[in-house]
Amino acid sequence: MGVRIAGIIALAAVVLLATGEDALAQPDATAIACSAIPGYPVEGHSPVRDGNGLVVLPIVLHVMEANVPSDDPRGLNSARSVWTPDKVDQHFAPERGLVNKIWNTAGIRVAVLRVDACPYAPAYLRPDKKATVIVPVPGEGPEWDRYYHQVNQRYNARDVKALNVYLWVKTGTGGSSIYYGTSTRQETAAVWIDMMCVFPENPATPAIDHVMLPPTCAKLIAHEIGHALTMPHTCKDGSPPPGHKDFDLTPCPRQDADPTVSLEIRQNLMRPDHHFEHTLLTRDQKADTQHAVAAYQ
Repeated sequence: MGVRIAGIIALAAVVLLATGEDALAQPDATAIACSAIPGYPVEGHSPVRDGNGLVVLPIVLHVMEANVPSDDPRGLNSARSVWTPDKVDQHFAPERGLVNKIWNTAGIRVAVLRVDACPYAPAYLRPDKKATVIVPVPGEGPEWDRYYHQVNQRYNARDVKALNVYLWVKTGTGGSSIYYGTSTRQETAAVWIDMMCVFPENPATPAIDHVMLPPTCAKLIAHEIGHALTMPHTCKDGSPPPGHKDFDLTPCPRQDADPTVSLEIRQNLMRPDHHFEHTLLTRDQKADTQHAVAAYQ
């Protein structure tokens, strides 16, 4: 169910492997501790519905902080300096947040309960034992399907009911990022995104930095939240192989060319291609997602 940000990010292939015991050190699952980061705009707790009658979807943001030197071209091993309090507010503020502007139309409001810093050791957790901040996602091999759920099992918040949203340095091993979301119908429910869609432009490094317009970033995040609320894709982008969940869907371009297809379908949030105008939901999708929020309350 991942969303590919095709052609958006060109990454330099520089790999700096950390060595020594520090790169492998990782507390066992019972000792892992994420700590709340002060200074972020959070709500602390959330009602089932807010004062405007919107169903509230609580989320916990996990800023994943690697204990290895970064092999990202910017030298970052955490998304904290990019996903700043201002960026969190821009996307998740109750009324003006760009993600909420999309979900409010479905009668849903996303509420950030807290923002956690979560230390992790890539060389310990990864099945290939590589000390890298670039994180593969499901679809890049069966071992990464298992890795996704293992990380979620270790780090998903247990003290509150909420959708867990992970903020990585880079998701997806290719030149483009891959965002990914799963619902409670799968082994674990979570959303994985990275810092690329909010990364500030740096004219000195045009080959590795690309500013995505905030509405497009918000659309991608809202799309993955849709997967967490049980929504599948509405059409297929490209040619997924037999057995892929999208294989039997109508191609998106054919859907666009059909005059009988409604605007809500042609500009649907759950299309797998990427355009900031694709933010609409059908009446049935709105009802289904409102019902699905209950799993996180």
